[in-house]
Amino acid sequence: MNINRKTIKVILCILIYKIAMEYGYVKVILDRYQLFPKNIDLPRYVNGCIWIIILLLILEWKRKAVEFFLLFLIMFQIIPITVCYEFSYGDTMYYNMLCLLFLLCEMFVRGNRKRIYETGIKKIENYFVALMLFSALFSIVLCLRYYGFPSISVLNFRTVYDFRKTLTFTIGHYADKIFNLAVTLFLPMLISRSLLKKKYLTGLLLSGIQVAFYLYTGQKTYIMYIPLVIIAIWVKREGFHCEFWITSALGLSLFSVFCSKYQIDKIDDLYDLLIRRVLFLPAYLKFIHFDFFQNHDFIGLTGAIPRFLLLDPNNNYVRKPYVFQIGKLYFDAPKMSADTGFFIEGYSRFGYIGMVISFFILTMFFLLIDRFEQKNDYKTTIAYLIVPVYSLTESQIIGSLFFGKWFFVLLILLFYKRNKSEQKISFFRYLKRYRMKLRI
Repeated sequence: MNINRKTIKVILCILIYKIAMEYGYVKVILDRYQLFPKNIDLPRYVNGCIWIIILLLILEWKRKAVEFFLLFLIMFQIIPITVCYEFSYGDTMYYNMLCLLFLLCEMFVRGNRKRIYETGIKKIENYFVALMLFSALFSIVLCLRYYGFPSISVLNFRTVYDFRKTLTFTIGHYADKIFNLAVTLFLPMLISRSLLKKKYLTGLLLSGIQVAFYLYTGQKTYIMYIPLVIIAIWVKREGFHCEFWITSALGLSLFSVFCSKYQIDKIDDLYDLLIRRVLFLPAYLKFIHFDFFQNHDFIGLTGAIPRFLLLDPNNNYVRKPYVFQIGKLYFDAPKMSADTGFFIEGYSRFGYIGMVISFFILTMFFLLIDRFEQKNDYKTTIAYLIVPVYSLTESQIIGSLFFGKWFFVLLILLFYKRNKSEQKISFFRYLKRYRMKLRI
């Protein structure tokens, strides 16, 4: 643990952020949305505070990509889950198990770092970039073919849900899979790569394609990736590691308190997107999933492997995915896909044993991220992988390891290596070197 003044400032800012999220939860979420639990419980509150402090103190607080992503998950997943837990909702056993496994993940990652020898295929970056570009261009061409030009009316977040009810977006069975990879993984990486190389016009063009994908589907998550990849500009600064957390914690705290005091339509829409939709709703859904699977069969490997490999290929979750069953049972919305990502995936598949398995897989990915940073560098690792790590809020790892998104993340972590930039020598510098050789 590398505790210094900057570290103490970051920890205090994150604790302020937690209090601001609780304040906003009471003043905004509970007043406007009947969905969320309302009564705070003192023992739960103390339990949650203790866990957050322990998880923060156990970090090494070094300028490492793995440390950044661990803290990223604490701020944007563990703390919102803790706030929902404190307000008398959710199983205490599940919450404590979740925090304990995350603590063990932190400890295992910091104790198993080894230097690697650089290996790999020469200029393999070119092949990865070609694959990413193909998937993005292929997807946008098919979208234009089937749906024409998108409508900008979807930019109104208040009507986006009505738009999604009237449209079932599909461009073909296998094309949908390519589209999902392009919009959730490849395109954000290409934007980050352009920004790191200072090719801002290319980054702007690729961001326009990302916005177009949002206009076609109405999925707010897609448009949220753009602010994340802009970090690629900021990450170049030496003090980024502390600056980012202080700015994010205090910025979101002030935003939450401001929205709690003043009700302005446009600002409220932004709060609904950034706070309720991105932070609190996925956290709340994790406890809903836990409650659902306490009274229903676990899904096992359904959705993770091809149907013909399942022991029971005709089980209930194949006929009707559990996310729609949860949407109908808890929200009276049969068409709602109530998915909530990795932090409940293990339990939904195999119970508490599944939670252990899923966090073991997460730990292995963090070790690979550390290996990826050694092959490339800190800024490349942050810029390329921040979107996949952020997507753990709603996406799964086990369910996408079989030629899904995290299968390709695994390939990138194992084999991707940036091309070494060749230094360009000016004509006059070349003449100077040539004259020195003649003198010798």
